[in-house]
Amino acid sequence: MKNQNESEPPSSNQARDATKALVATDVIITQKPFLRYVTGSITNSSEHRFSYLVVKIDLLDENRKVVGEVADAVLDFGPGQIWHFEAGIVSDGGVAAAQVKKIKGWL
Repeated sequence: MKNQNESEPPSSNQARDATKALVATDVIITQKPFLRYVTGSITNSSEHRFSYLVVKIDLLDENRKVVGEVADAVLDFGPGQIWHFEAGIVSDGGVAAAQVKKIKGWL
């Protein structure tokens, strides 16, 4: 039997709904020594603290065809915080642009 003071763990539906408040901005490809990166930022405008958050990014050629995917992740992403993500592009393969495919979080 469950103690009345115990709260239910957050459901995957709650996490999915909370990620709807997260929007990636300033997504660009940046050249750094030895490697190019997709960089950008995500602001947590929700009231939720994410224990783990992943951003998945499609890599596009000059015809906007998907030629690859990269990802980055962060732990403990709280309300009001801004995360500046950076995902290395290992296989260049004609990458001309990038767009966020999915933001997934766990509460």
